[in-house]
Amino acid sequence: MKSLLKIYIPLLSVILCGSAWSLVATPATGQNLISTTNSTGDINPQLHGIWQNPRKGWLLEIGNNSARLLNYTAQACIPDEMPKEALLGLLRFFERDGDMLQLSLRAGNSTVYHFDRLQTLPATCKASPEATPVATFNYFAEVMAAYYAFFDLYDVDWAQRREAFEKKVTPSTTDAALFDVFAGMLEGLKDGHLSLIAEVDGENKRFTPTRTRTLGPNLDELFYQQEKIKSLGAFHTNWMQENMRTLGKKVLNKRGQGSAADENIRWGKIGKTGYIQIRGMEGYAGSDDFSLAAELAGAHDAISKAIHALKDTESLIVDVAFNRGGLDEVSLALASHFADDSYLAYTKAAHGAVAAPQPFYVTPAASAKYLKPVALVTSQISVSAAEIFTLAMRVLPNVTHYGEATFGALSDILPKTLPNGWALGLSNEHYVDVNGEAWEGRGITPDKPVLLFDPDDIFNSYPRVLEQIASGAL
Repeated sequence: MKSLLKIYIPLLSVILCGSAWSLVATPATGQNLISTTNSTGDINPQLHGIWQNPRKGWLLEIGNNSARLLNYTAQACIPDEMPKEALLGLLRFFERDGDMLQLSLRAGNSTVYHFDRLQTLPATCKASPEATPVATFNYFAEVMAAYYAFFDLYDVDWAQRREAFEKKVTPSTTDAALFDVFAGMLEGLKDGHLSLIAEVDGENKRFTPTRTRTLGPNLDELFYQQEKIKSLGAFHTNWMQENMRTLGKKVLNKRGQGSAADENIRWGKIGKTGYIQIRGMEGYAGSDDFSLAAELAGAHDAISKAIHALKDTESLIVDVAFNRGGLDEVSLALASHFADDSYLAYTKAAHGAVAAPQPFYVTPAASAKYLKPVALVTSQISVSAAEIFTLAMRVLPNVTHYGEATFGALSDILPKTLPNGWALGLSNEHYVDVNGEAWEGRGITPDKPVLLFDPDDIFNSYPRVLEQIASGAL
């Protein structure tokens, strides 16, 4: 799962060094960005005022020693609970041109957020939001209408759907009934990054209208054919662990095996071919410092260890078949170790944005590069930041993409708190590869499609396919 707000708590400690306002040149554009705070936490005076991002529904209200984020629509304005230090930790750099402001987490290869100056807060932000069922329904419906990016992709007429469900909500509608209304409205939007989380009558509930992939039903059917494992979730976990054990014992067979970052990265050898498995795109900090800088440093260190161990191999498999995502920045950092030059990887833009799509690049790592032939392996489980890694790797001339199409949920998650306290997460961005292809909702198709998880041999086919790729049989 990818989200700007997902990592704000770990970034509380992110403050720039030096007493002056730091200038940083972005590698891709050469623009000079200015730090939002100095070493004592003072906010740069150029940021004081009210700033609006209409494509995210955000307002920033910044003063001498205060900063807060508000989520707004014509229906309501809901302050975010993010502390000032965390907010400015996420928006570390800025560039201002009159009444236009650009903010980003880091210089280069990190999302740039565009804001315009407002003279005063909108009227809805001068009063507390109502938390009635009707007010919550109106806010939910308007947030989705304004910021959700893929109604056309899933052939959903949101205005028509709102009209159909509106009559079901009254001042006396219970939480349980309101949750069912919202779930019904989201039905059919088969989006892995769309979710509703609520507490209903003391019970935590979550609704995600994601599509069913081939793997899920096949595993479920096998679960109901056995009696040893009593939980469906435990059966899925056991299936994954069995694949990992088979890979380690029968395929790699202790040949050059190693791991780093709490086994986020594992490696070994299949004959003369090196093998690197990347299990996630976060969790590399390895300490109490969970800043993005620590994540990136840990990711570079982990992949460097793997590449150094496999430097004498003739070719390499990079496997993200079991990778469920994390941070885009980590994906680009890992991909940099397979690049011989700078390449445009993809562009992205917020839904309805006026500004040109933002480009993102794969740039060569400073050291520990593997430039021999690389086989990238993905599956229908590869999702979110694993798909960003896939886009980045596919542009490199030494990489061939094998396996199954990825899941097809690339957009970052835009989080919104509803007036009654429920949490809505929605896809708000359009990612496009270097060929102008948008893969949202369908998954990135490999150059060489291979069925990794054969329904007739779902516990053994994955390791066997890796051996076939290593031998050149596929």
